[in-house]
Amino acid sequence: MHDGLAELLSSRVIVCGMLPRDDAEPWKFATPDAKGVFAIGWRDADDKATFEEYWDRQMVWTDPTFQAMQSLPQSLLCRRRCELVSDAVWFRSPHFNDFIRRWGVDDCIFSQMTPNPKSGVARMFLTVGRDIGRRRLSVRERRVLTLFCREIRGMLGETLMSPYAVKGRPLPPRLRQVLELLLTGDSEKQIAQKLFISPHTVHSHIKRLHERFDVSSRGELLARCRNWPRM
Repeated sequence: MHDGLAELLSSRVIVCGMLPRDDAEPWKFATPDAKGVFAIGWRDADDKATFEEYWDRQMVWTDPTFQAMQSLPQSLLCRRRCELVSDAVWFRSPHFNDFIRRWGVDDCIFSQMTPNPKSGVARMFLTVGRDIGRRRLSVRERRVLTLFCREIRGMLGETLMSPYAVKGRPLPPRLRQVLELLLTGDSEKQIAQKLFISPHTVHSHIKRLHERFDVSSRGELLARCRNWPRM
C-alpha cells in the first residue's frame, strides 16, 4: 500500500508511525523496531541508520512542522511543509539539516489522524517525502493524501487489520505462528507438520484466532489480517 502511495505521489520516502492506545504517552513515540512503525524508500543502510537514530533520539520534537501540526488539533490533518512553516524556518532548522537532508529529501506532506477506536491506535502519523531538487508537492497531491488517510482511518481495525487491534492483547506465540503460516497460504496439515503439532490442535488454534479477531471464516480472517506485521 505504501509503495503504491509513493508511486501515486511521485515520492520516494514514506514514514508511518502508530501510537497504541494502551500505552501511548503524549511525549514519547514508538521506537523504529516497533510493530506500528513502517518506513520505505531508504537508499541504503546509512539512510536507515539515520532514521533509527532520529526515532531513538525522539527528534520529532525538534521538527517545526510537527510543532505547527500540534497547534491544529483535528481528527484528520494533512498539510504541505510550506503550509506549516516558512522556507527560512525549515531550511535553517537542525531537524532538516541533521536528518531530512541526509535522507536526500526536501519537500514533504505531513498528516496525523485519530483512527477507528477498534484499531487500538491512539494516533497515526504519515509523512510523504520527495527528493531534493524535485518540484514541490502540490495542493492536489495533498488532497490525494488526505483522501488516502480518510479511507485508512475508517478501515483500520475493521477491514484493515491494525497491529494493535487484537482486543487490546498481544497474540500468544503459538497463535501468532499459526496466523503467519495461514497468511503464507499453508493448509492446516502443512501448519501441523511445520510446527510439529496435530492437525486437531491447529484447528483449535484457528478457532481461537476467529474469536480473537471477531471473524467467522478463514477467508474473513485472512482478509482482516492481510497487513499483519510478520516476525
